Amino acid sequence: LGPGIPDRETLQRITNDYSRDVATIFLVERLSGLPSNQEFTDAYYRQLSLVTSGALAPSERTPLQSDVVFLFVPGWYWKDKSYDAAMKVPQQFLSKFGYQTELLSTGDQASVSANAAMVANRLSELRNEGQAVVLVSVSKGSAEVALALGQLLSWDESQHVLAWVNINGGLRGAPVADEMLRWRRSLFTRLSLCLVYHDRGTGLVSMRTRRRRAAFAALRLPPHVQVVNLAAVPLSGHTHRRMLAYNRLLDKYGPHDGTLLIVDQLVDGAPTISELGFDHFFFDPLVGEKAVALVRVLEERISTPAVPQWAPMPLD
Repeated sequence: LGPGIPDRETLQRITNDYSRDVATIFLVERLSGLPSNQEFTDAYYRQLSLVTSGALAPSERTPLQSDVVFLFVPGWYWKDKSYDAAMKVPQQFLSKFGYQTELLSTGDQASVSANAAMVANRLSELRNEGQAVVLVSVSKGSAEVALALGQLLSWDESQHVLAWVNINGGLRGAPVADEMLRWRRSLFTRLSLCLVYHDRGTGLVSMRTRRRRAAFAALRLPPHVQVVNLAAVPLSGHTHRRMLAYNRLLDKYGPHDGTLLIVDQLVDGAPTISELGFDHFFFDPLVGEKAVALVRVLEERISTPAVPQWAPMPLD
């Protein structure tokens, strides 16, 4: 095996020859071995130690607390209160520490393209209001952010976006969408979504891997945006019981978090924090503290958190 991060074909081969766990351990080893990931992860855990120990006072002023909005872009079915797809706990912790947060109320059953237009529109509004932005997205919401930043907005129109935290990002689609929409399962899947959730399946269809991989490959993400990947990386015994039905369908593809392939979540070249032991739902009792720690690391790396100077965009 050559150096660097293995591609999905290599990981699939290791999985089929040995096991998904062997492929996962190999991937984590390669990710953690990159100097940029080591440096960022070490800084992250230093900050987490300060947060959990109470060494950081919520009243302490920091650069990103002024004229910066943390815009949260939720995932598919984020209105389902059985898990935190709307990232409510991280928002609460950031607010407690003095950061300004906002949840973008995207359609929880809508397509990637429809929600991406909402992201682009809100970013334009915040630009006209003179506010800088740090984007925080999860799962399908990351595909929507990527489309907004890499296609719908020009680089000049996104100059006020300082950073993007990509959590378990569905950037290149979800193999579970491919599996559930195969012809043998498609009718059952669509009927179930319609009867249980009154969902026409638009969001699920838009997450097919062939479509999302082609779309992501064509994007030109703005270089001025500091991107950070945070990926939950479970071994086979870490998958939550509500995802066990998907393991049989997805294990043949390689390391996954119960819904997405790990390598398909990552923005290439961006520092990556691997959260070993958690699946796609990221049921972590320290998720709020970890949000604050990650923001503190961003503050160390964003050279100028002041609001950039720009002319207001004309409104349609």
